[in-house]
Amino acid sequence: MMIDAEIQETFIGEILNEFEAYYYKVEMPKVRQKVAEFKQEMGDWGKCKRLSYLYDRLFEVDAELEDRLRKYKRAIEDDSLYIERALIASRIPEIEKEIKKLETEIGFIVHSPKSNKITPEMIERAREYPFENLVEVKKGMGLCPFHDDHNPSMGIKNNYYHCFGCGAKGDVISFVMKRDGLSFKDAVKMLSSTI
Repeated sequence: MMIDAEIQETFIGEILNEFEAYYYKVEMPKVRQKVAEFKQEMGDWGKCKRLSYLYDRLFEVDAELEDRLRKYKRAIEDDSLYIERALIASRIPEIEKEIKKLETEIGFIVHSPKSNKITPEMIERAREYPFENLVEVKKGMGLCPFHDDHNPSMGIKNNYYHCFGCGAKGDVISFVMKRDGLSFKDAVKMLSSTI
């Protein structure tokens, strides 16, 4: 006996929703607890090792960017073929994006807030955090992390998102809360400390 395709799709959707609810309510808190225990066990040593790695990587990437910019300038001066200049410049945006991510993480570690209180200024800074640092955005669209998205279905405009596939929507704070399983306070602290 063949199951009607619509019934089968509904059944699969219900199973996926149950799995997602289980994952965010049961498994994510366990993972977060283990990470918190590990961080406490590692203490400042773990932060120092991570910062050391991040700074080393930042210097490597920064040197690569300078080298590519120098080569590109030389190619323009030598009136090289367009394809040669394009090959040199093709990785520059990718390198700049990696530098921005490294600097953001370094800032988060170095300037992590010590207080448990959040202020209206912190909330405002968090709301201004650029979505482009959280998901890859092309022409105002990105892949939605809340469902199996192969083609960008999440619209991003004025630092708000709306997924036309699963219906998820909100501002940058609610996005981080849902994606990372954070409380409002933790999401605000994370976003406001990285600007």
